[in-house]
Amino acid sequence: MDTKTGGNAAGEPQPREILHPTSRSLFSYWEKARGERSAPDRRDIDLKQIRDVVRWLCILEREPVRQSYRWRLAGTGICRIFGRELTGDSVFRNWDRFEQQMLSGLLDQVIGTLQPSVSRIRALTRSGEQLGLELTALPMRPERGLVPHIFGALVPFREPDWLGADPLVSFSLSAVKVIWTEPAPGGDFSPLRARSANGRAIVPFQVINGGLA
Repeated sequence: MDTKTGGNAAGEPQPREILHPTSRSLFSYWEKARGERSAPDRRDIDLKQIRDVVRWLCILEREPVRQSYRWRLAGTGICRIFGRELTGDSVFRNWDRFEQQMLSGLLDQVIGTLQPSVSRIRALTRSGEQLGLELTALPMRPERGLVPHIFGALVPFREPDWLGADPLVSFSLSAVKVIWTEPAPGGDFSPLRARSANGRAIVPFQVINGGLA
């Protein structure tokens, strides 16, 4: 499943599925940081070089026992959207079980194949307001351990006045897409394939083009 790319202002190829300028900027930086490898090391990431997007950055860590994800790091912009400090909390708090399984499976594919993904999310606030979000998930080698982390950005498509004062309480997926990059899936990182709680390798699944209705 290949992704067609367009160009940015610098003439660098960009996946057309990634819409938000912040997400596209982060993807470009990730591509430079990884070089010829499937994924960059944590030490390769210099936040000073992407200071304009830092508040929307996150690092997600897979929890093997619960087979879920937690916020290892969440930028101030993301915490403001949710109306609380997120670091250490479950990524899927307040998510419907089906939606949780879909996104968790997609993130499993990111760390199992070392290929990025992009998801678009419809969020609902406590008072009933809707907010569109884009989650770009990029594989990253951790400083310790074998299971890759998710390095990414969660950005809103608009920043209304109520953002931060009206916390998000429910979520649904509107689109999901894996972005195949070079080198091919697995690449130089294949010995570090993510594994589930029972020790079996996570088998990548095919994401249906177009995502969820």
